[in-house]
Parts: sequence; C-alpha cells; structure tokens
Amino acid sequence: MSDNYSSLEFVEFCSNHLVIQNKSGALVPFVPNKVQLTLINNLTGFDLVLKARQVGISTVIQAWHFYQQMRGDVRTSTLCHEDELTTTIRQMVDRFYNNLPEKERPARKYANAKLNTYATKNSEGSIATVGGSAGSKKGRGGSVTHIHGSEVAFWPDAQGVLAAALQAGNPEIILESTPNGAIGWFFDRCMEALDQDGIWTLHFFPWWYEDEYRIPLDAGEVINYTADEQALVEKHDLTPEQIKWRRAKKKQLKELFPQEYPEDPVDCFIQSGFSYFGDLSKAFKVNEEAEPEPDHQYFGGLDFGQSNDYTVLSVIDKTAKRQVALLRINHLPWGEMRRQIRVMAQKWQLVAISAEKNSMGSTNIEELKKEFRQHGMTTKIVPFETTNESKADAAGDLHEALHDGGLLLLDRSDSKREFRAFKGTRTTTGMWRLAADSDEHDDIVISTMLSWFAALRLKRSFIA
Repeated sequence: MSDNYSSLEFVEFCSNHLVIQNKSGALVPFVPNKVQLTLINNLTGFDLVLKARQVGISTVIQAWHFYQQMRGDVRTSTLCHEDELTTTIRQMVDRFYNNLPEKERPARKYANAKLNTYATKNSEGSIATVGGSAGSKKGRGGSVTHIHGSEVAFWPDAQGVLAAALQAGNPEIILESTPNGAIGWFFDRCMEALDQDGIWTLHFFPWWYEDEYRIPLDAGEVINYTADEQALVEKHDLTPEQIKWRRAKKKQLKELFPQEYPEDPVDCFIQSGFSYFGDLSKAFKVNEEAEPEPDHQYFGGLDFGQSNDYTVLSVIDKTAKRQVALLRINHLPWGEMRRQIRVMAQKWQLVAISAEKNSMGSTNIEELKKEFRQHGMTTKIVPFETTNESKADAAGDLHEALHDGGLLLLDRSDSKREFRAFKGTRTTTGMWRLAADSDEHDDIVISTMLSWFAALRLKRSFIA
C-alpha cells in the first residue's frame, strides 16, 4: 500500500467527489462498502482478489487508482479480458472525472479509449483488453505505478501478460477475478497464497459479504436448515434471509453456484464449461415402446430448428414422470415438419405444447395453431420466449426434476450426447451462457426442457 494513503482521506474523497451508477441505473455518491474498505485497508502491493459476483471490487480499485492519480505522480494500467468489460470500466472512470467539482477537475491532455493524461498532476491512466495474438504484449511500453487486472482467471495468457506488465517498474498490483476452473495461472497463485508460498496475498470475499444477497421471509415463514446450511449459519453467522436467497440461487444455477457465488476459496474453483446437467446415468431408463395411457396427461416441448439444426418435439408423461417420445427431424419443408408434429400430438393427445417462439418459431406456431384447429385438435400451443432468465429458470426446473424429482428420460444415444454437451459457461460480464458447444446440438435438451416446463407450469385452467 502507498505510504501516503489515509483511509479516512480516501473515503472522504470518494464520498465527496466520486459518483457511480448504482444497480438501478441512478447516479449516486460513491460510499465504499464493507467489502471495498476491507480490501483497500489490507493491500500489500501484490494482491489477489477472489470474489463473488457484483460485490464492488472493480469499482473500488478504479476509485483507488483515480484517487492516486488526483494526488499526482501516478501512472495506472488496467487490463481486462473482454472489450465489453474494458468499455464498462472506461465509462466508470469517465463518470468519476466528469462529475468532479469543477475546481477539482484537472484538464486532460489525452482522453481516448486507451489513455487519460492529467498534465498538471503528472498522472495518467491506461486501459486495454488482453487476449488474441498480441495479448502477451499488453502492459509493455513504459513504467507504471499501479496495475489492476480484471477477471484474470479468464485471461488466455495470464502468465505472459503479467510477465510483461511486471517489467514496467515496481508497480502496486491488484488482480481480481471470479473463479474459472481448477487450472491456470490465477488458480495456481491463489493456491500458493493459501499455502503462504510466494509473494501474493489472497483476499477472499464470499457472497454473504454483499448485504443485498438476501430475500425477506414471508409472514410466519420458518427456514428449516439442511446440514450444510446449518454449518454455514454457525460458521459465518448467516441469517434465514440469506439462506433463502442462497436456496433460490442454487435452484437457478445448480452446479454453477459455487463458481458464481463462492463459499470456499478452494472448492469454488470448479471446472467452468462442464456439463450443466451433470451425471444423468440414472435418468436415461425409458425405452421407446411406450403407448398412450388413457388416464395419463401428456405435455410437449417444441424447438424449431433451421439449416443444420433439428426440429424436435419432446413428449412428457406427467402422470408417470417420464419422457415417452421424441420427434427429431431436419432438412424437410416446414409444412412437412408441422404435419409430423401434428401426428405425434394427436397420438399422445397432448394437453399443451410449450413451443419456443424465437427465430422461425413464431411463424410456425401460428401455422400449427391453424392446422390443429382444422383437424379438430384441442392441444394448446403456448409460445415460450427464450431469454437468459427464462432459459435459466426452465433449465433449473429440469435439472431438479432429473436429479431429485424422479423424472426419467428416453434411453437414446443422441439424447445422452446432447445432455453431456449442454454446458454452462460464465462470461466476464457476469452472464451465463447455457448452450451446447459450437460443434454440437442442443435441440433435444431445449425441447425436453420445454416439455417439462409445460408439464410443470401449464395448468389446464391457464391454457384453456
């Protein structure tokens, strides 16, 4: 930490001079929270920050660097993994500068996407995106006094980038990231720091450091803790509201939760990009010889595919909690595909079909509705709009049903392959991408997800 640092002075500078955009989009004074002050008060000069999402680490590091620039004789360097994050941080710094009181705002000599300079302060701040063929060259080109590395666990060549950056004088360096698999430079340095082996100090901020991560209890609601919840409550003095929030997030993210919202500095380094649904060997138990039962309710999920993708209709027997049929077709005219969908819907007397409306879905849904009416069918078609949130919710429901709810799937090799290839990968902007790898299909997964969504959520009273 710099010798000329004063905790009170920094907090006063932030509160009186800096403005940030809060989660609601409003501009408010920047008052450092508990997490942010804990970090700044414990900097050693070689610092690793392992964090949960959105606890304000990047913001306070940028404020710390800007504070130092305004004091003078400072050259900071910020290195990000993706252009989108680089732009976000650049906008944050511009907001700091533009909202300074006029008498406190030094003139900029250069102010562009990569560099800000303040001649009267003999200070500057640069920002760059690492990655690509030139990634290891970022950080070269002159001495710096402070380095901020953001989402370092996601850098393609962290060792090369930092080897170059650390040649630029003797900087104070802060490297922060959410975890991204038990491998790589950032993981190795974190493990060394935990073992007190090396030059780095590790600062770990689990999710409960963020006060907003809690859900109020309903009137009279009582939370009965599981064994692991009880251990967390006793060890970290968590509240029922925090446990309720944790349950909601775990339901949504499943195996991704420890990486998104870490609770332990070792266990959080799960493998990013793993199969979202995990081991389903006990779920693939149904043969394709089933016939409709008159007293059972059947629901469908429909994913329309284009070009090399498949159009897939999945049928779930809600009564028996099992998948009983899959129609998987492609390279056919839309009219023929709809005909085959209609035939399967008639065979199983589907109560409802949840059909993805994105892309060509909307057009085909309207045509299917007409064709169903022409053939006197009572099956309802309910459009499903796929967004990051709706997809995560539906995938979470299916995951829970397959692992804890007794739902069984057809024993098919193409289905097994797709479920293995369906992965959850978090980007540095905080969003989760749930999809198959670029060279794989996920049409069966999506249609199965939608068929369970229909069976679980679409009541007769709703779709009538």
